[in-house]
Amino acid sequence: MRFRRALALVVVGSVGVVSGCAGGGERETVVVTSTQWVEPDSGSVAEPDAGETKAEGEAENAADWRTEYEWVLSHPGDYPVNAAAQYTPDGTYEYALVEATGGGTPELLLAVGGSDTTPVIVFTIGDDGKARASTDVLMMGAPGNGGGRLTVLASAGGRGVYQISGSSLGKESVSELFTLHGTSLSGGAKETFPSEGHLPDHQLIDWNPVSSPQPL
Repeated sequence: MRFRRALALVVVGSVGVVSGCAGGGERETVVVTSTQWVEPDSGSVAEPDAGETKAEGEAENAADWRTEYEWVLSHPGDYPVNAAAQYTPDGTYEYALVEATGGGTPELLLAVGGSDTTPVIVFTIGDDGKARASTDVLMMGAPGNGGGRLTVLASAGGRGVYQISGSSLGKESVSELFTLHGTSLSGGAKETFPSEGHLPDHQLIDWNPVSSPQPL
């Protein structure tokens, strides 16, 4: 239907001539054209299709957040890790895209590589269209010389990001859902589950090196 309608439209061009003096006293003529789509039967100007306008807006927004996240991946060292995080950086970085706020635009997880533990910074797109980093971090890895294990999982329902804690020999792990409030990560109720399995809302995260931005 949209294709047939487009064929029924005719193009009406308007031409404006603006004259001015060029060098040597000669007059310079500039032709300005504009185009409108007009319904052939009624002669009324056709408005852009609402679906097409929405799609164009969504494509523009997608390009914006991709551009913001690409900049983060190009400058991962520009974002300081919360001083409370105990880790020894090894100079590597990985990232993943998850839905953590239910807003439709994905969040970016930046894992700052460490020898024992790896802090994870959560980036979201602010009202100004710019990427902003969380002041709090989640943790992955094995802290210290003990048997503790820390993992970060996504929420299948887009409700936040899970911090999983357990031990190498333990049969149970603890899941805590963290949600974003501005640039802060706030923990919620904790739930225990068998270490060999996952809770229904748990979703594994695919991590990518920052040198490979194609998943964006």
